[in-house]
Amino acid sequence: MNNLGNFLNHFKRNSITLRLTLLYALSTFAALLASSVFLYHVLVNDLFLSDEKVVDNEIRLVKNVLVQHRGKIVMLDPQSNERKAYYLRVLNTKGEILLETPDMSLQFDRKDFASPPSNGENSHIKTVKSIDNRYYMTRSGSVIIPGHKPYELIIQMALDTNHHQTVKAKYQIRLAIIILVGIFLSGILGAFVAFKGMKPVRRVTDKLLSYKVTQLNERIDASNCPAELMTMVNAFNLLLAKIERSFNQLTQFSADIAHELRTPLHHLMVETDICLRKERNTKEYQETLQSSLEEYNKLGQLIDRLLFLARAENPETAINRAKISIEKEFQALHEFYQLACEEKNIQLRVVGSGFIEAEPILFRRAINNLLTNAIKHTKEYGKVNLIATEDENYYIIKVIDTGIGIDPSHLPHLFDRF
Repeated sequence: MNNLGNFLNHFKRNSITLRLTLLYALSTFAALLASSVFLYHVLVNDLFLSDEKVVDNEIRLVKNVLVQHRGKIVMLDPQSNERKAYYLRVLNTKGEILLETPDMSLQFDRKDFASPPSNGENSHIKTVKSIDNRYYMTRSGSVIIPGHKPYELIIQMALDTNHHQTVKAKYQIRLAIIILVGIFLSGILGAFVAFKGMKPVRRVTDKLLSYKVTQLNERIDASNCPAELMTMVNAFNLLLAKIERSFNQLTQFSADIAHELRTPLHHLMVETDICLRKERNTKEYQETLQSSLEEYNKLGQLIDRLLFLARAENPETAINRAKISIEKEFQALHEFYQLACEEKNIQLRVVGSGFIEAEPILFRRAINNLLTNAIKHTKEYGKVNLIATEDENYYIIKVIDTGIGIDPSHLPHLFDRF
């Protein structure tokens, strides 16, 4: 079993062309073997029927002669069968031999002949081997001799079929040669067909190997691919689209990071340069340091955001869910944003109660982002509503405002990093 498993594993690791060639050769071998076995059985059956017909004709002829001459066996001349193509024997019901071909008793035993039925029919056929190692078909028959006292005679016939055995042996050799030649030719033809059949796979492989970073926008043309490769090509094109989108997002992410870092760093460099151009008093140095501290805080917040994005997109990051009270969270948010809303005369309303299972930090950050954006883009005397409604097994949290809304061109980028 281990050897078979190792062979199957090794077979699976081989090239598809080799596997197709072997499978094609095995299929051809199976077809040729089945055809050869069928043809051989047809030949054997035809030879058997031909021999049976000869034996039956000879037995019928002997029966007719015996009936016509009232059982006078002198009318039969077994000596005429010089070539011994068949042997003939006539017996009475007591088993006494009345007539037989010379040397028949030496070549055959009594058991080589089946007993015939008493209704005048012939017995079943037996294939036996004589003393001189030749194959014979034997059959017995009975005949009723008419007269004042009808009596029964038994006829035994043995037909030499050794020449048919030679024919079958030669036929077996020829079939074996045909099978071997067929396997050889099918292997060559199978390799050629498999090589041609794998051409689309090689074409797709060459296309994949030729891809560069600058060609992520290109796709493999699936219209000329076979149906078997259509699914794989479409799946690769879909994967390529995801890679392109991720690469573009990474590129944009790098550009956004550079832009976000450049502004506070530029402010720090300008303030430091101005401060160092001439002597300053203590108050001026404090003001410069205070301004730099604000920029450092902005940089710290930006770094926190980047770390948060990195952790949030890591599939291995564990999310620690906890039971959160919606009412308490909403009240805390209301108190935190109340001052910002009063500065713009915005009415902030929170509605919701119940408990949810969520990661507290992620939940608060998501709601904070929505509320900050809503308050920022809502004009004076506007309204911002934070509402939580229960729907079967989950809650729907909505932030509704009377602000300027979102430009349709920005909708596809709502979940981008920046």
